[in-house]
Amino acid sequence: MCFSASASFIASGILVVIGLFSVISAKERKWLFVALIPLFFAIQQCAEGLVWVYKSPIAALAFLFFAFIVWPFYIPFSCLMVESDNARSRLLYALTIIGSGVSVCLLFGVLSSDLSFYIQDCHIVYDAAGRLFTYGYMWVALAGGYCMTTILPFFISSHRYMKIMGILIGCSCLIAYLFYTVYFVSVWCFFAALISSAVLVIVRKNR
Repeated sequence: MCFSASASFIASGILVVIGLFSVISAKERKWLFVALIPLFFAIQQCAEGLVWVYKSPIAALAFLFFAFIVWPFYIPFSCLMVESDNARSRLLYALTIIGSGVSVCLLFGVLSSDLSFYIQDCHIVYDAAGRLFTYGYMWVALAGGYCMTTILPFFISSHRYMKIMGILIGCSCLIAYLFYTVYFVSVWCFFAALISSAVLVIVRKNR
């Protein structure tokens, strides 16, 4: 697997196209939130491309903004918006609240720690991100809450193709953790960005 500025920029460009088609394909307003996911990932990957090229702290903050602040809230929220089953909606609503809490905690953690990042072995290491998960209670609360709010909503959803996306996201998380532990944040976001291209299929199947 090649991780580089080129990989990030190419992924970003492809996701812009897929995201625009997804938005156009979302005939119902409630599906717009799901359709925007590839576009958000496109922005995030573009930011990481800038980190590769310019080692920009602003670009690194933009990347971490999506990684830590947007996704824990936005994933369960977007799934909630397209859910019609009341019981599942209640679960997704609860996850949206939990995700909001995770986002606030991570925002505070990032802002209160020194932003440090560097390129190592063709990967980007976000030290500020890693330090948030080095303490016992913090690991359980944030890592557990983060994975729960970014993976579980796809399985709760009553839409079949959402579950397939959930399987892909879950597997990519496991692979990133097992084989790219030090670079987990960067690598999992890259995998998830590629997987988000499936949103176009999901939106079109549920028109």
